[in-house]
Amino acid sequence: MFLSAFLTVAVSYLYTAESFTMHLISTGFITASLAATLVLIVIFAHPYQGSMRIKPATFINFQQQNLK
Repeated sequence: MFLSAFLTVAVSYLYTAESFTMHLISTGFITASLAATLVLIVIFAHPYQGSMRIKPATFINFQQQNLK
C-alpha cells in the first residue's frame, strides 16, 4: 500500500499544470488524501484495541437479545 501511494504521488509529478503553484497544490491534495486513507486503514485494522475500542460486551448483549 505504501509503495502504491508513493508511486501515485511520483506519477502525479509527471502531469503538468499551467502554474507550478497549482501543480504543488494538486500534488499536495493527492498526498494528503492518500495519507489520510492509510492512517484510517491502520486505525480501523484493530477495532478492539486502543482508547476508542469496541467492547465485546455490546456484541454479547446484542446476541442475547436478538439472536435467540
